Amino acid sequence: MIDLLKKVRFFNRFDDDTLKMMLKKVTLRKLKRNSVLFFKGEEAAIVVTGALHLITHQEDLNYPHVACSYNPGDVIGLDIDNGWSDS
Repeated sequence: MIDLLKKVRFFNRFDDDTLKMMLKKVTLRKLKRNSVLFFKGEEAAIVVTGALHLITHQEDLNYPHVACSYNPGDVIGLDIDNGWSDS
């Protein structure tokens, strides 16, 4: 897992010991295609591999559209994502 994280721009600044410490305090989840991700409280997510598309139907329920795309290294949640995860 450490080697995988070091390939992501967000994590490549940390040494191995720091990454090991970080992994003790996180929950790793693999999302299936077309699944939904909900955040609780102070949770956040970091895309490690693949891409995540934020789809919204705010303007029209019948025609959702991709509002934002996230790639490896992008952080979603908290105040970092301009409020997208709270909408």
